[in-house]
Amino acid sequence: MNILNIIETEGLQIKKVGAEYQGPCPFCKDGTDRFHIHPDKGEHGTYWCRVCGRKGDAIQFLRDYKDMGYRAACEYMGKTPKEVERKSKGPRTPGNPSTGSERTLEYEPRVCKAPEEIWSERAEALVEWAQGIMFSGQGLVVGGQLTPIQWLAARGITLYTATRFRLGWNPGENGKDIYRSRESWGLPKELKENGKEKKVWVPIGLTIPLIQNGKVIRVRIRREVSAEAENRYIPIPGGSSAPLVIPALVKEGCPKGGVVGWVIVESELDAILIAQEVGDIVGVIALGNNCAALDIETYNSVKGSLCILNSLDYDQGGTSQVRKWAENFPQAERWPVPTGKDPGDYYKGGGNIREWIMAGLPPVFKISGQGSVASGQLNSLNRSPTTDHRPLLSHVIEAADGRRVYITDDRAEYKRLQREKKIVFNSEELALVRPEAAGIAMDAKEIWRRAEVVTNHPCPSLTKEGNSGNTVLIPRLTKEGCPQGGVVVEPTQGGLF
Repeated sequence: MNILNIIETEGLQIKKVGAEYQGPCPFCKDGTDRFHIHPDKGEHGTYWCRVCGRKGDAIQFLRDYKDMGYRAACEYMGKTPKEVERKSKGPRTPGNPSTGSERTLEYEPRVCKAPEEIWSERAEALVEWAQGIMFSGQGLVVGGQLTPIQWLAARGITLYTATRFRLGWNPGENGKDIYRSRESWGLPKELKENGKEKKVWVPIGLTIPLIQNGKVIRVRIRREVSAEAENRYIPIPGGSSAPLVIPALVKEGCPKGGVVGWVIVESELDAILIAQEVGDIVGVIALGNNCAALDIETYNSVKGSLCILNSLDYDQGGTSQVRKWAENFPQAERWPVPTGKDPGDYYKGGGNIREWIMAGLPPVFKISGQGSVASGQLNSLNRSPTTDHRPLLSHVIEAADGRRVYITDDRAEYKRLQREKKIVFNSEELALVRPEAAGIAMDAKEIWRRAEVVTNHPCPSLTKEGNSGNTVLIPRLTKEGCPQGGVVVEPTQGGLF
């Protein structure tokens, strides 16, 4: 007997979704797919609600839902009970969680393991390929109407921000979701109930990578599904469970010169939007869901901060976590969006993200100037005047939009910087780029790792179909700044991941 047998015996409504089962939570009664059952995990299966956070194994479910004592639950499962001391929790009603008003909800940071090297390599290939696909813009639609870039723009996310966070689009193969062997991603072989091998599922949708120390450690894909369907966000198995942490871009105006304010949200896209609009003042953290815990390093940083805006979704799930945050982080203040459920909804409804966040911060957070730090308006490179006309060997400058640009004529150094995904030009390239087209050139260098600026290229066509050999000319990047030619890139093939 396992937890699935118990739930079916109790007549709870669930449905099979992949390797797990989902249904409405029997405790908080929220949603239709927030309660997750994993019959193959642990000895007798596990359960977890994304809204109220209730979780445990089969024995814990019997104790929570049927109000059984520990020994009775063990006997029901055919197990020998261990000698443990049971803390009194007071009377409870079956199917309803106890209020727990007499105890503090302790916060336990989680340990997040980094994926294997081969996994990161496959994920990097997927992310780079998806970026190239999205920014080529050919025939891609989200929800049958908008291109991915238009869809992001409708949520307030600019082209510059999309490139900064390396968002991309997976169109699938022949219009269908992609499946790869687990071994190719460095994952152990697993079998499904029917005896067939499980595959790595890469669904069609927006790719959202998590990058730490230059490595991709997670890729989550946002699918376009109906409200009644299964999960909208699908992580590639084997990646890290760490939260997305976006520190503030500058530290001026913060006491003691550090990031002392944080905004906590659920969705990574919401975090990216907030970082775009007010990332010069506060850091942003996306938990992934309302009850996920911070990792230890992030926990220590947040614990010592001056201000925390708890901006989890304005729904039952987000509200259920208010007490836990308030008890463990005294500086945390509940600060949901004024209208809608989350920051994305608020923006689409005409809300001003920056004004909303600034209104929740204490007076000590000073700002200089107005407007968004990353508005997507890219200006020319700030070149320092010089009378030395010798070829540049190695130099670092800052663009008008704050991006760091590396300039070197050393070919080995140039290739090394490309591998590290830096914006790098040699002196010949720099001479070809007019100031008004600098933003376009920097975008290309960020999006495509091997992008180079050339005067001429033998590619016979300026279209995607003009693919010749190992290079392809992107017409979007040839309109300005590149005399008689354009930006040439070497595309990554989808088969590499």
